[in-house]
Amino acid sequence: APEAYRKRASYARHEAAAFRRKGLEKRARLLTDEIARRGLNGQSVLEVGSGVGGLLIELLRAGAERATGLELSVASRAAAAALADELGFAGRVDYRPENIAAEGDAVPPADVVILDRVICCYPDMPPLVGQAAAHARRLLALTYPVTAWYMRVFRFCANFFSAVMGWEYRFFLHPPAQIAAIVQAGGLRPVFQQRHSIWNVTVYERG
Repeated sequence: APEAYRKRASYARHEAAAFRRKGLEKRARLLTDEIARRGLNGQSVLEVGSGVGGLLIELLRAGAERATGLELSVASRAAAAALADELGFAGRVDYRPENIAAEGDAVPPADVVILDRVICCYPDMPPLVGQAAAHARRLLALTYPVTAWYMRVFRFCANFFSAVMGWEYRFFLHPPAQIAAIVQAGGLRPVFQQRHSIWNVTVYERG
């Protein structure tokens, strides 16, 4: 396999191992606890940018019936499938390669849709958030960075370093007011908003 793939596969294995040892990070735990508090029994969950699938596994443990993870990385999907099989959830979770912003018609809706640390990795935010909102039958849960001055400094440094290294990755700070406007235009209203460290954690409900 090419060196670039081996690096990604190694990173995915590291992420899966970290979940086995420590579970979710506090930001993701805050998000999943709030979703679970609103009821998950019999619900379907869709996560955009699901990585190795730890968040989906926790929601299945909390009562969700089925879960779908959209993940572009082949290595992350493989690690996620292996983790789900190891923990006994292989029959209830499916990992797919679609980009919801560009291929929304190919993605089925779900009761709960999640974008955890995805908005800041995507250059064209409106179709990403708009499609996520359109696919959420009941809840839409988001985490994205605050736009404080120190995050703008971080963005500059991170993107400069990525450019020097020849990496495709870029970090984006999309305006929270614009994100909220797109979600609410999709028929959802905020029911939970909390800041955790550098992250805005928000849950919207339809109706």
